[in-house]
Amino acid sequence: MPLKLKTFSVLDKDCVLFWDEMALTPSVDFDRSSGLYIGNVSLPGVKGNAYKALVFMLGGIHRKWKLTVAYHIVPKKVTQNPFVKLFFNC
Repeated sequence: MPLKLKTFSVLDKDCVLFWDEMALTPSVDFDRSSGLYIGNVSLPGVKGNAYKALVFMLGGIHRKWKLTVAYHIVPKKVTQNPFVKLFFNC
């Protein structure tokens, strides 16, 4: 993306931050290569199995492009507070 941005005009760089989520099948597995269990929630201070992937992206307004800037694995129900903090951190 950094190389592509060099070819964009100032107007092409105008963008919006948005998020989308994708459903996951909850399960916890052991990853032998890292020695860690994967499949748990990745939000700070939240525990449990993951049911959704929450992806934060930048998207072009005048020119069609998307860039993933962050993602978290989240539980079935979450209060609004973590999302607001995550959004502003992005």
